[in-house]
Amino acid sequence: RNDAYGKGRFGVSRGSRGERSHKGVDLLTPVGNPTLAAKSGRVIFAGIEKGYGWHVKMLHPDGRITCYAHLSRLFVSAGDWAASGQNLGLCGKSGNANDRRIQPHLHFEIREGKVAVDPLKLFDPALVFHSI
Repeated sequence: RNDAYGKGRFGVSRGSRGERSHKGVDLLTPVGNPTLAAKSGRVIFAGIEKGYGWHVKMLHPDGRITCYAHLSRLFVSAGDWAASGQNLGLCGKSGNANDRRIQPHLHFEIREGKVAVDPLKLFDPALVFHSI
């Protein structure tokens, strides 16, 4: 995502004075597209918080945590086991993405402990993004 309200790359400056950095990547997608689990894991949060809006956080067997934010609908609950590729919910514009001037997108994060890591560095280079 790259609109008047920000760039969606990992690590770009955010806030009015650049006092914080973007902890994930924003992947453009139409509202209503499915949000698929990147890998299998346990849902540790499924709900709403101010900035992320409706979102899902998953803990994976390798200890990493993934986050899928700005959803419009959730299909999982905390405590559920979700398989790789399972639909966690529908993409939306909730939280701080709920502004008509912000492009619809999925905010995707990966954390190792409390440290955010660039998801694009962990993607398989042969991976092709497409709409379902």
